[in-house]
Amino acid sequence: MLVAHNHGKNGPSFESWWKLERHLMNCVQCSKSRRLIVDIDIDTHDPVILGEFKVFLASNNITFNVIKTQGGYHVLIRKETIKTNIFSKIQELDSRCEKEVIINKNGMVPVPVPFRQESWSLFPKDVV
Repeated sequence: MLVAHNHGKNGPSFESWWKLERHLMNCVQCSKSRRLIVDIDIDTHDPVILGEFKVFLASNNITFNVIKTQGGYHVLIRKETIKTNIFSKIQELDSRCEKEVIINKNGMVPVPVPFRQESWSLFPKDVV
C-alpha cells in the first residue's frame, strides 16, 4: 500500500505516488498494439526542413499531417501509405538540422483539437 509520508513542516511527501505514476506512464509508452501511424519528431521550426520533408512525402503519395509544437513539429504519417524508404530521408534531414529529426518511438504524440473533428482525418472512418 502506498501512503504519503509526513516530512515535517513541508507537509506530506507523495514521492511513492509520483514513482508509481512514472512507472505507469513508462508502461503506457512501451506498450504496443497495432501502430497505425509513424510519428516523426522534428525539433526545429526551420521551414526549409519541414518543407522539404512535406514535398518528399507528397511526391511519394504518403498520407501525413503536421502538428506544430512548442519545439518544432510532429509529422504523423499513415503507416500503410509508406511504400518507399523514408528512413534515409529522415537521416539526411537530421544530419542537416542543428537539432534532431527522429522517429518518435514512445507512442506519445500531441493531439490537436482538429484531430477530433470531421475535417481532419489521417485514418479511414472504420479505423478510428
